[in-house]
Amino acid sequence: MENIGGTFRLLRKSKHLSLDAVGKGIVTTSFLSRFERGQYDISVQNLNQLLERINVTWSEFVYINNAYKKNISNRISQCYLHEDIGGLEKIQQEIETNQDLTPTYHKLYSIMMKALIGSLTGIPLSKAEINTVIHYLSSVANWTSFELYLFGNTLMMLPIDNVVSLSKLMFQKGEEYNYLNTDNISSYTRVLNNAICYCCEQRRADEAVPMLEMFEKLIDHPRQFYERMKLLNLRGLVLYCTGNVTDGLESLYRSLFTCKLIDATTVLHHELSYLDHFF
Repeated sequence: MENIGGTFRLLRKSKHLSLDAVGKGIVTTSFLSRFERGQYDISVQNLNQLLERINVTWSEFVYINNAYKKNISNRISQCYLHEDIGGLEKIQQEIETNQDLTPTYHKLYSIMMKALIGSLTGIPLSKAEINTVIHYLSSVANWTSFELYLFGNTLMMLPIDNVVSLSKLMFQKGEEYNYLNTDNISSYTRVLNNAICYCCEQRRADEAVPMLEMFEKLIDHPRQFYERMKLLNLRGLVLYCTGNVTDGLESLYRSLFTCKLIDATTVLHHELSYLDHFF
């Protein structure tokens, strides 16, 4: 729910408050209605007054807004991990009928879902859809969590040259947000994982070397166990594709053995399926 108006409407309705009662003396009923539908922006001052009117703090508002987005992203991740095409199509339908998204985000989310479904069904994005994603990501002044999410879930459908250039752009326009919280770091590592794999698939492993270095730089926290396992996997893939077959296979084996050792069955199955496809 990139449109914060949608979150506000959710809270207003949950408290059984009318548009007129909430907006009176602050904004018109018409304006508030359009704000909730993502058609109008609102000043911080007015939003603060409206939140006070419905007795919701800023921290609560931000938490609920982020919780909705996290719930959707978790559902998408689970469906994709289990290759649940029907589940992804259901989420796609929800997004297409979601009136809380602005037209720009509505289009981008829709393309992202098509890309995820297409990666499982073999149906590519259209040239116009590819150009829409590339133009948006290239023109955004600062990359935050949404841009990382969009790029990570569509890059397998983009031309390899654009993936390489956008990966570099990602570092330039979003690196300052890396350490805001662990969610941002996780988003970066997911994108890098996809980009490195794609470069290797396209026999452009040399382009993946700086991405691998960035991946390693991001996972210096001792609790990032999964990311460390992925680093072993990705390092093995890059080493193998750049001609160091023995060390590459050893690193891949260590990664898979780690998954088996800790009984990470779903992750192990996913990694084995990918490697079987790759080789």
